[in-house]
Amino acid sequence: MTQRPKSGNRSAGPVRICFIICMMILALMLTGCLRNGAEIKVSSEFDRLQTSENAAGRLSEVQEMLPAESGKDFEAFLAKARDFDYEIIGSEDLSDDSGEYTLVSVKIITYDFGKEYLATWKDYIRSHRNASTEDADGREFYAELFSRLSKLKDKQYISYVDIKTMEPMDNGEWVTDISSNAKLQDALFGGMMSEIRTLAGE
Repeated sequence: MTQRPKSGNRSAGPVRICFIICMMILALMLTGCLRNGAEIKVSSEFDRLQTSENAAGRLSEVQEMLPAESGKDFEAFLAKARDFDYEIIGSEDLSDDSGEYTLVSVKIITYDFGKEYLATWKDYIRSHRNASTEDADGREFYAELFSRLSKLKDKQYISYVDIKTMEPMDNGEWVTDISSNAKLQDALFGGMMSEIRTLAGE
């Protein structure tokens, strides 16, 4: 069985900040993703995620953390994060204590960011035995990470996610849980979010 590297205190900085970076990217990509009808609604929101340019232009905080030469790698990673494929598998009408809703099942295919993230972290730990002082702000780690993520060629990560949709009675416009769906967030980043949480000990 493959042993995961023990992150300990050394991972607190780079790992947690990388998680925050991913959440910032998602929040910006999701801006303005609203339209009409269960499966149609979900499909339209996924289409908007694929074409969203919001994250690329507004993450100056992240780019400031990277060496200048890493800018293109970071932009390439953002492009790959949007370059996912999806398929609406079907939907089911359900109800619970909160009322009626429709669960839309979606298949997502993207790059295996999680596997590459973990491999990069293992290599980083081997070469930075005292990461807290050698690379306290994680700049070297981020530079190497985005360089490797930007070079991924094949979409090998497949996941299935259920999106909860509801039709409010006041205006009839469908709403979804896309912006708060943790499983979807992990799927869009090819399992990287769950790897980050594991290394952070969450």
